[in-house]
Amino acid sequence: SESTGTQEDIYVASVETERGVREQLRLYDTRGLHEGLDLPKHFFSVADGFVLVYSVDSRESFTIVELLKKNID
Repeated sequence: SESTGTQEDIYVASVETERGVREQLRLYDTRGLHEGLDLPKHFFSVADGFVLVYSVDSRESFTIVELLKKNID
């Protein structure tokens, strides 16, 4: 059987800040953007930040991350 890659995983954690306040952290692990460079538009309205990850052995993945960063900025 043919497997399909991750579409999106969501991780939720509770973290304590330096001020002693507990904050909820929600991470959206997207499937990668091999088909295009468009992040879902709803991410921009709810996100306080982005973590962009690329493969160190793939210049193409680094180039994609550069373009994504420009779209986010």
